[in-house]
Amino acid sequence: YNIDIPYEPTYVSRAPHFINRDPVVVIDGYAYVTLSDDFGSAAGNVLIIYDISNFNRPVEVKRMNFNRPRGLGVDETEKKLFICDDTIVKVYDITDPETPVRIGDSRAVTGWRFDAYDVIVQTDKQHLLVIGPDGLSQFHYGQGDDLVQLGSIPVETQPTKPCKIRTDLL
Repeated sequence: YNIDIPYEPTYVSRAPHFINRDPVVVIDGYAYVTLSDDFGSAAGNVLIIYDISNFNRPVEVKRMNFNRPRGLGVDETEKKLFICDDTIVKVYDITDPETPVRIGDSRAVTGWRFDAYDVIVQTDKQHLLVIGPDGLSQFHYGQGDDLVQLGSIPVETQPTKPCKIRTDLL
């Protein structure tokens, strides 16, 4: 959609396989899309890269297989792409936007392992917030290629006891 007039978006084009829950990031005329079986993708578990320099005709330029890709984020300044893939956050150099090169991941963090399903990139601090059902973790990615964990906030995964409503106070 074109949003030159924000309150009147107009249709421009589409890539027909997208499903409403597929994450997309855009940088320098390229769109990076993860498709996952978790969301009913018939395409499988892949990253698809589109050249969108011509908005009227997006062109698929590459597909890469993954285990179970979910959320993704991008640092436009550092040319890094972050992809949540199962229990790993993978880091790619996208200096060549059509050929991502894997340069690191979260496995270097001792003891860190949870089902990551989304990332938020804080480019000004070179921090990455990773969200999953087990909690929230914060990483630094500016030095070296692997992620350095700064902190974590766990989320209780045990079922809670049902609460009783006190009707005598109503």
